[in-house]
Amino acid sequence: MIAIIDSGSTRSKWCFYNPENDQFSKVELRGINPTSDIQSLSILDEIDPYIFAKLEKVYWYGAGINTIVTKEVIKKGFVERCLKLESITVENDLLAACRATAFKDEAYVSILGTGSNACYYNGNNVEDKVASLGYLFDDEGSAYEIGKQIILSYVNDKMGTRDFTAFESYLTVPKEELLISIYGANKIKENLASYAKFLPLASDQYKENLLTKIFSKFIEKKINPIRKNKIEIIHFIGSIAYYYSDILKSVCNANNLKIGKVLQDPMSGLIKYHLNK
Repeated sequence: MIAIIDSGSTRSKWCFYNPENDQFSKVELRGINPTSDIQSLSILDEIDPYIFAKLEKVYWYGAGINTIVTKEVIKKGFVERCLKLESITVENDLLAACRATAFKDEAYVSILGTGSNACYYNGNNVEDKVASLGYLFDDEGSAYEIGKQIILSYVNDKMGTRDFTAFESYLTVPKEELLISIYGANKIKENLASYAKFLPLASDQYKENLLTKIFSKFIEKKINPIRKNKIEIIHFIGSIAYYYSDILKSVCNANNLKIGKVLQDPMSGLIKYHLNK
C-alpha cells in the first residue's frame, strides 16, 4: 500500500492507494507540524494499525519540514509503526505545490492560502526563492494580508458606503472592540486571515481594487526577484488563488506571466505525479 500525505499545521489530507485492487481511500485529520507543535505527531495514533501494517511506500509533504531534524522526526514516526515500509519521502509543502502543478517542467510556483510562498522550480527541485520571513514581515497575496487590508480600509473609513455597511453586518463585535478582539486572539494570523471570508459579500469594485493591489505586490515582492529569462508560466496552489483566479490572471497578464494550473490543494496533482492516476 502507498500513502500520500499533504499536511498543514491545522489539517492533513491522507490518500491511501492499494495497487492490488487499484483502490483509493482518503481521510482528513488534524495537521502535523514537527516544528511548531511536536505533540501533533500523536495524530499518527489515530490511523488504523492495520493500514500501517500494509504500508510499503510513504510520500509526506507538510508544513514545518525545513531541516534534516524535522524530516527525521516524521520518518521515525512511520518507521516505528510500519513493519513493511520500503521507502519514505519527506518534503515541504512548497515542493508539494511544485510537483502537483508543474510535474517535471520548470515554472514559477506559488502558494496563496492562509499564508503565501513562491519559488522558481527547475523541474526537479526548488532552485530559487525569496526568503520566507513569516506573517510579521511578509505574507503578500495571502488570506492574512487580505484580512489585514480589509480591517485597515474599515477602521480608516476607506470603504464605500455599501461595503462599510456590509462589513459592519458581517462583524461579530462592535467597531470599537474590533482591534481588541484581534490582538486578544490566541492565533492572530489565523484570526486576521478569517476576515478574507468577507470578500464574497463585498462589491465587485472593492474586491477587484483590493485584490489587484495585493496580487500586484505579491508579484513584485515574491516573483520578480527570482524571474528567469524565457520563463513565463506560473502555477498556483491555495484557496485564495483558486477562488479569485480571474483577478489573479489579470494581474499576471499585466506582468507578462501566464497562469498554468490553479489548484485548491495539491492532493490531486500529487496522485498524478506519484501514481500516474
